[in-house]
Amino acid sequence: MTRRQSSGSTPEPLLNAQVADLLRRYGLEAQAEQRITDRTRRHHQIDILVELDDIAVAIEAEFAPARTVRQDATKRLPAEALYWRGLPVTSVFTLVYPKSMKRLPESDVADKLAQCESLAFAQGVRSEQNPTLPLPGMTEGDIEWITSQAGSVRDLAELLHGFWVRSGQTTTIEETVAAASHAIADAARILERAPTLQQVDDGDPAATCALIWLNALLFQELLAKDLSPDLLPAPHRGKVIRRPHGRPDDLLRQWYEILEINWYPIFDVARSTLADIPSPLDVNALDILKPCARTMAENQVIRRHDVAGRIFHRLLETRKFLATNYTTIPAAVLLAELAFDDKAPCWEGMAWDDPDALAHKLRVVDPACGSGTLLMAAVQEVIKRHRRAHPEDTASTIKVVLENSILGYDVVPSAVHLTATTLSMAETRQVLHDLPIYRMPHDVNDRGLARLGSLDFLHKAPNHNSVQSQDLFVKSDAVRTTGTGETKEDVRFPDSCTLIISNPPYTRAGGPGSVDNTDWNPVFGSVLSKRDQNKMHNALTKTLKGTPGRLYAGLGSAFMVLADERLAVGGRLAFVLPATVLTGSRWAPIRKMLLDRYDVEWVVVSHDDRNRSAKSGLPGRLYIAFSESTRMAEALIVATKRDDRREAKGRTRFVNLRQIPDEPIEAMAIARALLVSREVEGQSAITVGKKEWGEVISVKQKDLSDDSWAHATFIQSDLTQKTITFRDTGIFGDVQVPLAPLGNLSELGPYHMQIKNPTQGLFDIVETDDVTAWGEPAIWHHSSKRMLHLRMGANARLRRRPDKSSAKQDDMLTKASHLHLAGELRHAPQRLAAVYTDRAMLGVRSWISLTIQDSRQGAEKTLCLWFNSTMGLLLRIVQANRPYLGRSGLPHELAYELSVLDVKTLTAEQLKEGERIFEDLASKTLQGFAQLAVDPVRRELDCRLAQLLGVSQEAMNQLANTLANEPLLTTRH
Repeated sequence: MTRRQSSGSTPEPLLNAQVADLLRRYGLEAQAEQRITDRTRRHHQIDILVELDDIAVAIEAEFAPARTVRQDATKRLPAEALYWRGLPVTSVFTLVYPKSMKRLPESDVADKLAQCESLAFAQGVRSEQNPTLPLPGMTEGDIEWITSQAGSVRDLAELLHGFWVRSGQTTTIEETVAAASHAIADAARILERAPTLQQVDDGDPAATCALIWLNALLFQELLAKDLSPDLLPAPHRGKVIRRPHGRPDDLLRQWYEILEINWYPIFDVARSTLADIPSPLDVNALDILKPCARTMAENQVIRRHDVAGRIFHRLLETRKFLATNYTTIPAAVLLAELAFDDKAPCWEGMAWDDPDALAHKLRVVDPACGSGTLLMAAVQEVIKRHRRAHPEDTASTIKVVLENSILGYDVVPSAVHLTATTLSMAETRQVLHDLPIYRMPHDVNDRGLARLGSLDFLHKAPNHNSVQSQDLFVKSDAVRTTGTGETKEDVRFPDSCTLIISNPPYTRAGGPGSVDNTDWNPVFGSVLSKRDQNKMHNALTKTLKGTPGRLYAGLGSAFMVLADERLAVGGRLAFVLPATVLTGSRWAPIRKMLLDRYDVEWVVVSHDDRNRSAKSGLPGRLYIAFSESTRMAEALIVATKRDDRREAKGRTRFVNLRQIPDEPIEAMAIARALLVSREVEGQSAITVGKKEWGEVISVKQKDLSDDSWAHATFIQSDLTQKTITFRDTGIFGDVQVPLAPLGNLSELGPYHMQIKNPTQGLFDIVETDDVTAWGEPAIWHHSSKRMLHLRMGANARLRRRPDKSSAKQDDMLTKASHLHLAGELRHAPQRLAAVYTDRAMLGVRSWISLTIQDSRQGAEKTLCLWFNSTMGLLLRIVQANRPYLGRSGLPHELAYELSVLDVKTLTAEQLKEGERIFEDLASKTLQGFAQLAVDPVRRELDCRLAQLLGVSQEAMNQLANTLANEPLLTTRH
């Protein structure tokens, strides 16, 4: 086969050789121009080959425009797998040289290539359904190409080094999770017959036991492949750990021998549970799990440690009480990449090449570490920077960092077990000692002291400075004698952390209003005793007093306070939080804390409307979240703690993603694009290769207030900017529209809990349209199929409770009104943001009754028109909570501040015209807000209201057409 030559004076093989040389300098084993012969004796010439653990990666290189590079790269995965140095070629990259490198003098090639920042590369991943089958013959359609990105050879090296991309089968992750889930489910059906597990009431003990066994089997497979006997401590040096084999008694001996060396978190619980399961249940369950573990180890998918976490979190029954959200790998990579911005002050002076300096100066902490995803992402960033400074040896640095610099805390024992496993997988070539990963007590102890998990580290916590925890990696004679693998000790949280990175639980005070759940307090829902729940609730309330934390915002705000107390000046905060942190009234103190004490650098949200339906072995997921298995919209926040004497002078960048990355390599590329564009003011697109991922709005932090951070509202930056201007100034197009806070124009009716709560409420409520039904009329549920018109009648009846004060009931009924604002709105199906009732009544739950202070005729009806207009909807969305894509919520606190048409400034003639418009449209059927651009009734409403206010029809139509394209308006989640 004749090797092709590129046009011009610079031969492509010369560039390939230089790339391989540079990759070797960055610590990779790489060779250029390799010829491989397959089993059919056919020869394959490969531009560059790179050795990564147990696989080889092929790189296909061409000069731009490289029209055939992907087609040629696909040929590197033929029907018969290629092997290089005994390693299967399971992954392929493309590398495109810029045209400018075609005509370089040979003497300049090395320097120019080392300095070039415009190389383009992409990873191709297999998309077959069964990763355990032999490699099929590939076509370009069989390969999924991860978004290409531009960068240097060093960037390519870091990508290849990345823990997240070591497996070439990145698209098989879901299939692997599903296969492991099925194996665990099958094994659990066997194990649930074991008497010892039948006595356990909490959660699903059989499934958790099967997961722990699978985890131990996987880790043993990795130790057998990777661990160097020469690196074991005396007296175990030279000892060989073998793959799991034999019957349960043999496996118990193998695990005991491993425990003699180390790795308690992985093997101690597995050993103790295996010893308690009688035969043949243990044999039958292991016969299912061992082949699954071997397959996962062989195809390297286990290197993507989220496999264990993603299986684990769907087995945890307590997850629904603890609101444990497991960060996706791409989101963790994106957050960590932004947190480790090399221009941040805390990183500029870090001696990445000095393990001792890292041991003493670097402190990366996750106070709610879950399965360790964010900590592992942070570890990879540390290793990346060490490799840049000192590529020859990373093993000793990984060991030092894991044993000294990375700290994790959690209250779920199995989660901490997985965190230790996850971090240990970063270094299976040597023994790790005393990892600082702690399980925190979360209960009321026998002395009556409430213990709040990591929140005991808050300065005012009742258990502060006397926290008892269990360090899962501390090993002593006492621990080995008891067989628990754990030892109790005093635990401390570092006072001057470099980075606190976390996805804390979101549970918050308050609960459902049904009879069964009235007493349920979700903040401490995992604590079975009601008395203990109250004691812990009261302890945390007292602890948070005087801080920005609010239980009604959720535990996430308490963890933010903890981070603020423990970060060093210049330290970094990187959190995954519910998106209500940006707008929620209960979160306002946290926003103020961030503005007063931090340089808020990045706020990242998703407008991705995709929805993965739940299926066998896989949970459902909405892609507005950065966590698995949650329907809530989330935000990533990265900030640097300022010196109290310095004011904010920087810019906050709001990142609005059209689509969140599905793969770590995509997350890396997006983070790189964001960091490169950090100095751009105003608006800019997030472009990687030929794909636009979203937009960034960069604003001066001093221009932000703690009221609402509205820059993350829409995916279209222009729409966001115009909306904020309209809200703040009242200028729409070139017309001044009179606006005022709703609280200045109206009194708001009672909270729904005051009306119908089973214990606190004054009334019982019955849903009925029967006008002859007993009780006071009310408007209750918001049905998109039944509520079609601006004028509505009662759909429920309030019935006085005999055990409540009649005077209080009478007083509440005086708050009945004609105008009712939708408290929660689903934009796509629902048609009405407000309704008018001819008879005064109370709104309940879905509706907030408004008593307008302007008693002039037409004021209420004109305001009803406003709420249902495109302008009214726009301001509602930008100021409301957006906990889910396609919805906006207005609790009373936000409704008071909602900018609305100031009807008090309108003339009597304008109000009469507003009333005429209302009466003309009152009985016409409106379509859902998703159709506002084409709904003839909504268009007429907009047109006539615009005319009343002197607003341009063209500006109104343009707004409707623009808003109609927003996922926030069209998504039906």
